[in-house]
Amino acid sequence: MNPPSYPIDYSIRATPEGGVATLELLIALCLLVATGFIVRSFPQSTSVIKVEASALGTIIHIIEAEERFRQLNENGLARFAGLGELVGRADDVGLRLPVGARYDHRNHTLIVNDYCFFVFLVDQQKTPVHTYRDQVRSDFFVAYAWPLNHGSKGRRVFVGSNGGEVRSWENPNGIIEGIHSAAPARLANPPPNTKWPLGGDRPKWYEGIIWRSVR
Repeated sequence: MNPPSYPIDYSIRATPEGGVATLELLIALCLLVATGFIVRSFPQSTSVIKVEASALGTIIHIIEAEERFRQLNENGLARFAGLGELVGRADDVGLRLPVGARYDHRNHTLIVNDYCFFVFLVDQQKTPVHTYRDQVRSDFFVAYAWPLNHGSKGRRVFVGSNGGEVRSWENPNGIIEGIHSAAPARLANPPPNTKWPLGGDRPKWYEGIIWRSVR
C-alpha cells in the first residue's frame, strides 16, 4: 500500500454517542487491515476491532499533541509533556478527546473508550518518569495504550514515540490489562546496543514479544 499523497487528520473527535468520529475510525481500521492485524488466530468480534481501532487513533492523536506541545517552546525549552500536563493543556495542543474520556490522577492514566493510555518521559539517569520536572530530558517520550478489560473490549497493546511510529503487540493472555497494570516502561525496548533512552535489562518474558508496525 502506498501512503496517501495528502495529509490525513488522525484526531479523535466526540460524536453525539461519545464515540470516535467516523472518518478517523475508518482510517484507523484501514491501518489495521493494511498491516494484516485484523486476521487473528482466534475469532474477532466487531466490538474488539472497533475498540482497538479507536485506541490506535487515540495514541496517534496523543503523539501529535506531544509534538505540538514541544513546538510551544515555553520558557525557551522545547520539551515533551507528561500525560497529565498534556490533558491539562488540551486546548493549547489540540487534544480533542471523546465524551466520557477521563484522566485518573492517582495512576497518571487516561481512559478512553475501554483503553488506558500512559506516557513515560525519562530523566538524565535514564529513569522512567510520568511527569516533567527538572533533570528530565526534553527530547523523548514513549506512549502506551492497553485494554482496560482484556477480551471483548480489546486485547492489543500499542506503543508509540516521538517520530510517529506506532507498534502493536497481541497481548494474547491479558498480561497487561486494567488501570493498575500500566505497560512497563522498557516493554518496547529494541535489541541491545541500540540507542534507546529507556534501555536496560528486560525481564525474561519480554523476549517473546513481537512488535509489529501499524503506522
